[in-house]
Amino acid sequence: SISKIKKMREIIYLILLLLFLAGCSSEIKMLDVPLGDPFTLVKGQSARIQDQNNTITVQIKEFVYSPCPKGANCFWSGLAVFYSFNLNGKNYDSYVWNTPYNLNIVKTDYKKFATFIVTRAESDCEKESNEYYNRDECWRQLSARINDTSFCNSIMTKITKDACFEDMAKILDDKTLCRNISVPINYCLS
Repeated sequence: SISKIKKMREIIYLILLLLFLAGCSSEIKMLDVPLGDPFTLVKGQSARIQDQNNTITVQIKEFVYSPCPKGANCFWSGLAVFYSFNLNGKNYDSYVWNTPYNLNIVKTDYKKFATFIVTRAESDCEKESNEYYNRDECWRQLSARINDTSFCNSIMTKITKDACFEDMAKILDDKTLCRNISVPINYCLS
């Protein structure tokens, strides 16, 4: 009968539609990216960076595009990219300060995409030097950032090296580090 044929045709169309939709996955593919190479992500997409024994995952959580209107006094730009930075299973949401890595957003429209680059903070210190920031200060900040006094030894200027060891003596509550200072200023005076 014609009604059975129509019913059968509808079932076949439905099956074909379901098969087509099953092939269209909404899952966004994870990117594998070498350390130091730029990569572009969209909301919800992730990138995995392998560095020796460390696995880093970066994922965009949210974009904020609400720029300050012309003529208005705003307390912030209204533009942001919120992301998660995961290092060996530990999450650092939009903040990598306590890791040995730097994550920089090199390009974004604050709506649909952001291009990132992940580098070793130590490598950045080795090449850091400009009129606003110097290599010694980079080593000092990296030392405090990840609680590692070995970076203080990379500092060339005596005053910054002393400040680095004094910072670390206070951070680690270790007065023995004061022996590395030629002129104590604060923590190591007592």
